[in-house]
Amino acid sequence: MQLLRNSFICLFSLCLIQLFGQTTNCTVNAGTGLEVCQGNPIQLFGNVAGEVLLNTVKWEIVSQPPGSDLQILNDQSLRTSTSETMIVGEYIFRLSADCELGSASQEVS
Repeated sequence: MQLLRNSFICLFSLCLIQLFGQTTNCTVNAGTGLEVCQGNPIQLFGNVAGEVLLNTVKWEIVSQPPGSDLQILNDQSLRTSTSETMIVGEYIFRLSADCELGSASQEVS
């Protein structure tokens, strides 16, 4: 009886890990960071692999210098650019996608 109880607890724990764990079946690569001269747009080059759901890839600005109004020109394209950088500082972008199982994201600055 003790063996059956322990087996049930182990199986239940594995199910919880599968259900609530960070399980995904796709990956996202936001590329590498680079330096851009003031007045130029930032080029964003991303990649996804695995079971990515259609129309779920998205770039977003995580942070930018105070006073900046930088915009991503096509936030649903893996390869896109921004408006011109008018304020010097660090810009952080996130590429994300929904997978068949879970979601994935990566940031780049």
